[in-house]
Amino acid sequence: MKLAARVLLLTIVLSVASPLGFSQAAKDQTSEKNLYAVALFASLRQMDKEWSQYADSSQGKIREDYHHMVVEEDDTTYRLPTSEGDYNVEYLNDGKLRARRKFLGKDFPSLKVFPARNDGADLKIQVSVYWIGFKKGMLGFGLSDWSVVTFRYDCEKKEFVVADVKLGGI
Repeated sequence: MKLAARVLLLTIVLSVASPLGFSQAAKDQTSEKNLYAVALFASLRQMDKEWSQYADSSQGKIREDYHHMVVEEDDTTYRLPTSEGDYNVEYLNDGKLRARRKFLGKDFPSLKVFPARNDGADLKIQVSVYWIGFKKGMLGFGLSDWSVVTFRYDCEKKEFVVADVKLGGI
């Protein structure tokens, strides 16, 4: 890859990944061009499409509802929108995840959005489903499923576009 292209890619990734680069608008006002928001909601749509018929509330767990999900709040999810179409998310930090688990009395699903990584000319963002529970009094995160959203830069549109959404699981 040419040096200029690498510099452009690095600049774009850093501006997307940095919470300081976002405006101070409310969460619902965040730009729809934020790659993390695009990856989150693309993942929810794909999970809903392929997995919703398999979701159950057995074994003391809360059933997955891909239209209303909890997302782990961290630097990556800072200031992301809370809804897109009929998909809604609620951002909770570790303390709020603990309180929610205690209140519900059952394990529940939560999403974690990982920082973008480059794979050649592509950018990939992983969104994983973790079951929130307690192990020996400590908050526990049990990995369940995930999606990997692949973005490619469209030179004509001058923006990253979703090239693929792949689901995986244990």
